[in-house]
Amino acid sequence: MLERRVKTTTASDSILPGFFSPSALFEKEQNLFFHTYKRLTLDIERGEGVYLFDRQGKRYLDLFGGLAVNALGYNHDKVIEAIEIQIRKFIHLSNYFVQEPQVRLADRIIAASGYKRIFFTNSGTEAIEGAIKLAKKWAKGTKKTLLFGMSNAFHGRTMGSLSLMDKQKYKDDYGPFLPNFGSLQFNNVEHLRKNVDEGTLGIVLEFIQGEGGIYLASADY
Repeated sequence: MLERRVKTTTASDSILPGFFSPSALFEKEQNLFFHTYKRLTLDIERGEGVYLFDRQGKRYLDLFGGLAVNALGYNHDKVIEAIEIQIRKFIHLSNYFVQEPQVRLADRIIAASGYKRIFFTNSGTEAIEGAIKLAKKWAKGTKKTLLFGMSNAFHGRTMGSLSLMDKQKYKDDYGPFLPNFGSLQFNNVEHLRKNVDEGTLGIVLEFIQGEGGIYLASADY
C-alpha cells in the first residue's frame, strides 16, 4: 500500500506546487548562481502596467522598466495577443529559416531609421560586438584601427564591450583586453580632439549615459 503525502501550504508558500517559498527562493538563488548581479530582496510574482506585485500582493512602481526594455509595461493586451498567436505557430526555428515576423519587424525598423540593413541580436553587448566587427570589416585595408569608448559608460560584459569601457570593477581579472581600444573623457571636447585622428576607426557613444548617472552628451561634444 502506497501512502500519498500531501504538503500543507501556508500564505508564504507559492500558489503553484513545486515552487519555493520566498525564504527558500532567495537561499537557492545564492547557492545556484554566480553572483554577477546584486539582486533586490523582492519576490516578484507578476506585473500590471507600470507596477510590479510580490507574492504578498504588495505593489511597487517599477522605475527599472526591465532596464529600459519594457517600454509598454507589463501585461499589455497587444503584446500578450501577439505572443499567443506566435507560440501556437512556433517559438524558435533558428536563423536557417526565413521568418515572416522577423522580416516584418526589420522592414518597419529600417523604414523608421533610414538605414539599409539590420542585424538582430539578443542583448546590448552582442550589438556592440556586432558593431565592432562591422567597423573592422569596413576598415580592412586602411590604417584605421583605433576604437574608443567613453568614460563612465557601460556596454556589456563580453570582451569587446569590456575593452571599450574604463570601469575597472567590471574589468578586474579579465585582461588582457583587445588591442587598439581606448577610452575618451565623456563631454570633454579637448580630450576628443587630442585623441581622435586619421587612425581612429570609430567611437562608441551613449548620447544619454545610463549606468554612468543619466548624463547627457552636450551639443558641443
